[in-house]
Amino acid sequence: MDRRHFIKSTSITLLAAMAKTGQGNNNKLSKQMKYRRLGRTNMKISEISLGGSPVPSEAIFRRAIEMGVNYVDTSSSYTNGNSERTIGKILKDYPNKFYVATKFHAGRKGSDTKEALEKEFEGSLKRLNVDCVDILMVHGARTPDILANDDVLNLLEKFKKQGKIRFTGVSCHHNPVDVLTAAVKSGNYDMISVAYSAFSGSLVQKDGVYKNYLQKSGIEQVINLAKKHDVGVIAMKTMAGGNRQDLAKYRKKGISLPQAKLKWVLENKYVASALSELLTFDILEENLAVCGSPLYPEERMALIDHVTSFSSRYCRMCGLCLKACPRKIAVPDILRYALYYTDHGKTTLAKKKYKTLPVESSYSNCNHCGRCLKTCPNRLPIIRMLQSAHQLLA
Repeated sequence: MDRRHFIKSTSITLLAAMAKTGQGNNNKLSKQMKYRRLGRTNMKISEISLGGSPVPSEAIFRRAIEMGVNYVDTSSSYTNGNSERTIGKILKDYPNKFYVATKFHAGRKGSDTKEALEKEFEGSLKRLNVDCVDILMVHGARTPDILANDDVLNLLEKFKKQGKIRFTGVSCHHNPVDVLTAAVKSGNYDMISVAYSAFSGSLVQKDGVYKNYLQKSGIEQVINLAKKHDVGVIAMKTMAGGNRQDLAKYRKKGISLPQAKLKWVLENKYVASALSELLTFDILEENLAVCGSPLYPEERMALIDHVTSFSSRYCRMCGLCLKACPRKIAVPDILRYALYYTDHGKTTLAKKKYKTLPVESSYSNCNHCGRCLKTCPNRLPIIRMLQSAHQLLA
């Protein structure tokens, strides 16, 4: 029996046992699942947690809870609020069995007033059918200024005093070094959600893969700073590179690349949990089997091969191109929406997101000056990628 089939058969046995015992709540944690402390929140959360964009079917969601998953990440905007509605429907049947983090959109044009943000969060509570959520995050913070905004800070403090939230957090899709460093140093946020994957740690060069890119990119310093300040870290975008989790496509020489990707993330002991879209029973089984398991040398080599093959088209959302672009084209956003379309199967969402961009931030306003090409540390053919994205999404 090769290691792949050994892992599969072992995981089936473990998952069946977990389903039978029904373990996995916050008071009595599953013995099979591994849990880590989320910084100063002191919440012990499952190494694999549930991404809510979209949430899986109710049957898969309930199985995940029974198997020890105890953290779900959602937002008021995910599937027009239906993500929160599904979670709220399930919450009532599993009191105290998992933690919920949701988000509001401080800084989003047209809905960033104090009144609009408060209304947005109250809507989340209603959809979740709860009086209090464990974490409220600022969603996709783009600049440090948003995090220091008086209205945002006053609202978060108000919600805490009212007992509507327990902790605060920040998610960031690009320019993470500047934004998340400011969040951690401010002392106002208890956790951060950062794009973190095998692509975060490697830079493909002519002579191979530069393995210490994690330090050069600044992500390592952000996580170390969070550790110093006891700010919790959740990893998102963990399955970067490739079409969702097509398990058959990405198996290579008995190795599961989805498992290897999650193991790489969890090698960093200060990352409390890796978010994943557990959309099928197969993916649920595949992902939960990594808990407590090391990244083997052959898996690491497979990841290097994978990063090498996909690096020519994968944007790590560092934000350097934005700083260089004289017209402020929303390069990271556009390339992220293109990945939603081509790699994540979220074609409708991708087009919807692209249409919300102001014309001056879209590819239509690009003058092909090439400054982004000179700035990109990964040497992406950005202009060609933007053109392709526009053809797909416009």
